Amino acid sequence: MVTADQVEAFRKEMTDAGAKFEIITYPGAKHGFTNPDAGKAGMDALAYNADADKKSWAAMLATFKQGSRRIWRLRARSRRRAPLGSS
Repeated sequence: MVTADQVEAFRKEMTDAGAKFEIITYPGAKHGFTNPDAGKAGMDALAYNADADKKSWAAMLATFKQGSRRIWRLRARSRRRAPLGSS
């Protein structure tokens, strides 16, 4: 498991680097929380968590949607520019 100190160190490193990032936590969720069969492995550190699975999926889709909007804006902006050599 990742400790709170490790998360904070990562947050500081990314902030110091000027990175655009987001850390999302799912309290109580164990490793493999998106895999409905995780608990079948017989390891205490693995378990499915339906609530965390649903929330993480929604967060991922929102990230993809935001990224795709940015890509379309960049494409539209590049199409509005005059082609090279047309001046």
